[in-house]
Amino acid sequence: MEKRKQADRPNKLSAQEKASLSAALSNLLRKADSSPEAAQEGLRTCLTLRRAVPAALLTTENIASTLSLDDLTRSLDRLSVSRISIDISAPLAAIRVLASKELSDRANYKGLSRTTKAVTSKLMKLAGRPISVKKGAATSSGGKRDSETSFTESTLSSATELALWILSRIFDKQSASLRSAYPLALRWVQAVESIWRRSLSPRAARSAAEFLRSLRRLLPPHVYAELMDEPSISDFVLDTDVALVREATSALLDARLRDLESILALVTKTDNARDRLLSELRDICQRDSSKLVPEAVEWVARQIEVGSSRPISPTAADESQSSALDYVAVCLLAAWDAASEGSRSERVLESIRRLARELFKVDLMGSPGEIVNYDERQHELKSQVTTAPVQVELIRPGVRWSDGIRSRFPVRAIAKPIT
Repeated sequence: MEKRKQADRPNKLSAQEKASLSAALSNLLRKADSSPEAAQEGLRTCLTLRRAVPAALLTTENIASTLSLDDLTRSLDRLSVSRISIDISAPLAAIRVLASKELSDRANYKGLSRTTKAVTSKLMKLAGRPISVKKGAATSSGGKRDSETSFTESTLSSATELALWILSRIFDKQSASLRSAYPLALRWVQAVESIWRRSLSPRAARSAAEFLRSLRRLLPPHVYAELMDEPSISDFVLDTDVALVREATSALLDARLRDLESILALVTKTDNARDRLLSELRDICQRDSSKLVPEAVEWVARQIEVGSSRPISPTAADESQSSALDYVAVCLLAAWDAASEGSRSERVLESIRRLARELFKVDLMGSPGEIVNYDERQHELKSQVTTAPVQVELIRPGVRWSDGIRSRFPVRAIAKPIT
């Protein structure tokens, strides 16, 4: 509790303490997207220093896990968000049109350089972030900025298109030395990152990821590698990957299969990124199967099967509907019913369960006396009720088929309502 009260005593901090907190804030805000602990500490620090709280920290989960009830009620006015959305997509598109006319000569390096510096400086100023073209200098997201300002998706799209168009000409072999061109590339990446971090669109992560993938194809390999060595840029790449996984999770729950297809296409196989994404989606299928439509679960299963290197033996089109499962279910329940007759019967039950799991992906589900949340797919009520119960007590286990992603219940567990 003592830690939570720090935000209410800013006047008791010494000048040195305030300076230390200010120095740590930028790093906390940069990590907040991927670290709940950093997000909580960032919120505390902003309140302690009486700084404007970035909108990204103002989530229900972060606020509730950071502040006490008294802290929250006292700080309510400082935790509000009033957004101003900036759309400069048309001017950015117009710059590209004019540049293609006036700077069409690929050797016009000075004009391209002048346009890059002017546009990126303006974009960074609108985003409230300083620009730095010194190697190894991080682009801090914790500086003084208007936390209420955001950018539209069309602005991000226009900025990435303009950046790629100019960079494709700057890095033409006849344009200029790569040494003088590198800071211009860094400017564009920093500008796009700043707009992305201030974008509220659910498609923003895909736009940023597409931009980064395009850079890999567009820039000379050693220039791209040098960019990725920049701490701020490597964080940008990692954060977009995290955001893509977050968007894929939302798309799966909403059954937006086209969005899932496009997200998966953006995830490269480098560092097993594709496997990590599919692993996360598989966990959701296992954990929240009742919230998902069958088509979404089937999509995840197909993607995992396509990426599997294991030989696939011939099976039915849908093994969960195989008639053999009914016979297996009957044998399982018969063995379970007979298990109470003695130790030998118990050993027979365990052998049959192991065989059913390994060969047919079938197993018993639940134990008599167990209290669980009611699910009509899994439970058959012993007696009729007017309204579905919240919880039930199991009387006899059910039988479940599962391949680790999809689940089906050939025989539901018998249960009685908890009143």
